[in-house]
Amino acid sequence: MRYVYLTALENPESVHIKNQVLPICNSLNARYIAIIPLFLLSKKKIALIDRTTKHGEAKLRSIFPSYFAYMHVILLPIFIVQCLLMLRKYIFLKERTVFHCRGLLSSIVAVSIKMLNSDIRVIYDIRGLYCDEGVVIGRWRLNGINYRLWRKIDNIVKQKADVLTGVSPNIVEENFQNKFHFIPACTSKNFKFSPSMRSEIRDHYGIREHEIVLIYTGALGLWHDEQSLTSMIENLGNLKNLRVILLTDHPLSFLKNTISEKIPILQLKVAAHEVSKYLSASDVGLLPGSSSIDHSHKVIMKTMISSKAQEYLCSGLMLSYNDNIDYLVKITNNVKTPEFFANNADERMRRSIYFSNIFDVQDVYKKYASIRDQLFK
Repeated sequence: MRYVYLTALENPESVHIKNQVLPICNSLNARYIAIIPLFLLSKKKIALIDRTTKHGEAKLRSIFPSYFAYMHVILLPIFIVQCLLMLRKYIFLKERTVFHCRGLLSSIVAVSIKMLNSDIRVIYDIRGLYCDEGVVIGRWRLNGINYRLWRKIDNIVKQKADVLTGVSPNIVEENFQNKFHFIPACTSKNFKFSPSMRSEIRDHYGIREHEIVLIYTGALGLWHDEQSLTSMIENLGNLKNLRVILLTDHPLSFLKNTISEKIPILQLKVAAHEVSKYLSASDVGLLPGSSSIDHSHKVIMKTMISSKAQEYLCSGLMLSYNDNIDYLVKITNNVKTPEFFANNADERMRRSIYFSNIFDVQDVYKKYASIRDQLFK
């Protein structure tokens, strides 16, 4: 019996793979196979991915660069054929094998293998809404031919997969709920409330204990934009003794021109392992979402629970978030007025422990292990 974790056209060196995929592979003794892009394509540079692997890993290079992680349907047959050639041994393998597939593309590959080998089982781990994400990033039009065809393909894959898992409880349609398991993305144990780290960071930057600190971490762009972040901070701007920490390398010219004279802003670029310190030093995590009101943005926000939100919650932060993020509405209050603020270390620690248990990595491992064992039967 074999357990394979499969990704397609993702960067295996990314933070998401290192924090969410590799720990699962290590815990469940899974072989990690990454179908990597021909090269990584960004606005700043073109880069090749290092194919050096550890024991139990494999990096198979696709002919498609990272841009085609959202590809036009006409290219899909070429992608499938190449992947089947690279993974051909699993077509003929006479042994029960479970493919745990991160996202739609890798699930298409595994379902294609399953159609040729009855010993294959497939977990379609839904990380987002591929069809609507393609609209948001500008690869196809809403209800255009690519959108409609991808919706049909996504439904076929959901039907053919043995189990569906997802990082949000409402990420799949009602007719697939009978095979769906809600399993949140695991969050590093580094994200927890630390009174000592709170004092260290606040003392270093001269932040007094009675001051309320809002924090935003990570990139700004398609999913959380600068305009929404600015509006959110402005709406909380009537609070006295307010400060803002922004852990992002985004230029933020609009935000600073709008509110920097009213509210002190500290923008920093810190190493990933240091982010948790700044979360402990803060009071409210910001999740502004997008200012766009189009259909795809709304649908995505209704199904998303980002790793950023989980890190905020595990650090015991109160949240101020876009009301369209449905899952957060169900599990925590939305900070909009001063009455929500209570600088109480005991309450902060209680929140940190409560949400750390919800997103506990060991609990995530146990849920995947249970599914794996059922599929091995």
